[in-house]
Amino acid sequence: MRTYKFGARTGVRLASALLVLVVVSARADVVVVVGAKSPVNTLTKGQVADIYLGRTKDLPTGGAALTALLDKGPEKDEFLDKVLGKTEQQARAVWTRLTFTGSGQGPKELGSSADLKKLLANNPNVIGVINKSDVDTQVKVVFAL
Repeated sequence: MRTYKFGARTGVRLASALLVLVVVSARADVVVVVGAKSPVNTLTKGQVADIYLGRTKDLPTGGAALTALLDKGPEKDEFLDKVLGKTEQQARAVWTRLTFTGSGQGPKELGSSADLKKLLANNPNVIGVINKSDVDTQVKVVFAL
């Protein structure tokens, strides 16, 4: 059996490569969901963005759309970046403007996926963002990032 000796630089490079792999794999699997009883079955990325940014007030099936998000975490960050194309600060600016002009409101922010799913179960017009691993019979996925 042959053994190899690596210098300190090689060890640092290998450690750096492993760290990059860990960071890349830490990306959240984010989905947009509605309550299981909601008439909405699918939404496009554009429809989701329009609803969350206040450009559209109604769901495609009718009814005033209400939005919800987790108050923090990788799911929120990835959703803001990949779907809305905004940083948290930029999104908050949009939602603040909607509130002050009276033309809408920002998403209700909740502390856990369980709380968000309870909200979805009680109102068929709410859409929310959670990790795919939190999907169960209470919700249905209408868009996956």
